[in-house]
Amino acid sequence: MWRKKWKDAMTDEQATPVVLLAGFLGAGKTTTLRHWIQNQRGLKLGCVVNDVASINIDAKLIRRTHDATTSTLDLADTVELDNGCACCSITDELYDAIENLCYLADKRKQKFDCIVIEASGVAEPQNVRDLFQTAQEDKLPVAKMAYLDRIVTVVDASAFGEHYASKQMLVEKPELGEGGGRRPVVDLLIEQVECADYVVMNKADLVKERKVERLHEIIANLNPLCTVQSARFGSVTLDNVLNSPSILPKLDLEGQHRGAIAAAKAKQNDERNSHQNHHHQHDHDHAHFSTEEQDCCKVSHQQDRQTTTAAVKFGITSFIYTRRRPFHTKRLRALVLEWSPVAGIEQNHGSPLQAVLRSKGFVWLSGSHTNAHYWSHAGQHLEIKDVGNWWDAVARSDWPAEPLARKAILTDFSTDEMVGDRRQELVFIGVGMNQAAIESGLDQALLSDEEVDEYARHWSC
Repeated sequence: MWRKKWKDAMTDEQATPVVLLAGFLGAGKTTTLRHWIQNQRGLKLGCVVNDVASINIDAKLIRRTHDATTSTLDLADTVELDNGCACCSITDELYDAIENLCYLADKRKQKFDCIVIEASGVAEPQNVRDLFQTAQEDKLPVAKMAYLDRIVTVVDASAFGEHYASKQMLVEKPELGEGGGRRPVVDLLIEQVECADYVVMNKADLVKERKVERLHEIIANLNPLCTVQSARFGSVTLDNVLNSPSILPKLDLEGQHRGAIAAAKAKQNDERNSHQNHHHQHDHDHAHFSTEEQDCCKVSHQQDRQTTTAAVKFGITSFIYTRRRPFHTKRLRALVLEWSPVAGIEQNHGSPLQAVLRSKGFVWLSGSHTNAHYWSHAGQHLEIKDVGNWWDAVARSDWPAEPLARKAILTDFSTDEMVGDRRQELVFIGVGMNQAAIESGLDQALLSDEEVDEYARHWSC
């Protein structure tokens, strides 16, 4: 009864910020969390320890401190999630854990400064982000207690290259986390990096300095919105993490895509124009973005300026491929099989994708007028998947109500009514890329003028 009254009395202003700590097993998440617990510097910290092991070893490790007489309860309040993954099977348990921590803090009259959720090794940060966004949209009780403030990913600097180049599925690499299924290792690695506001390159002492610098630049290019910090033994100050820019928890896939496009444009403009001219162009190009996406563009601009010198040093560049006609589905499939390492060709030296670190974005297929598809390529993995309707295929009454969000959607629309927001919009990031070969190959997969006319007749019926 008292618990219900407390829940009903909660307001959004009282919500506690949540930090999601992601990364493969062995990367150093627990070491990082233990460092935060032992060095709170006046911050009141709550912890939700999430591991899929039969015995929650991580929780036991956290309890060990330098002083054997001191328990974790003196340092932080910890709730264990046994035998589950926060991003899928135990949503209710995760919500309950957060509620229990917040109730305990309120009862003690000591609100947490933040709650840290240590995700399992194979947890998908994008799904956890979606859980919190759904909780807010559906006005669930937990949304009044806590909100996802930022995502921190810990990567093993000494193993990043191995994981990126891996052809294996997570189920074949149980040392990275149990329960990963048949998702490619590199696919989850890239998601962990691209969803993060803060990336900790742990075990940097095991890698040569130049390789650390190169990895720093690769991560900064994969995710221009994040802060990248090298570390030994997870030694990253919690204050620095909490005071770093945070925008990604507010974004969905489309928002992340706009951020990637903004970053690529900013980088291209920096290469062509003076810093002053770049400021003008940057502000002009994104005048109609939503509030979150305007912040996203500002952060990407700031981060991009910080990495320009390193980009020149390591030769990492990017470009955007944009077209306003559909791909012929069969021709695109043939091109992907020809280019992609997953086609069974161990060393396809003729493929321009060999020089591409990452490519991603929306594609328009001739076989589907209503549904958008998303191209995602990294390392040995390339997939194109259905991600829902184009906005042009969605009734205006179902569009976001926020005026800035609606304007952001309309910026993607063509003057051709049949086209709407349908488009090819792919970002390519790599070293020594053959842009002309990539664009030529993709152009050959587009519909010809005659095929476009036939497409229009077919879908106008």
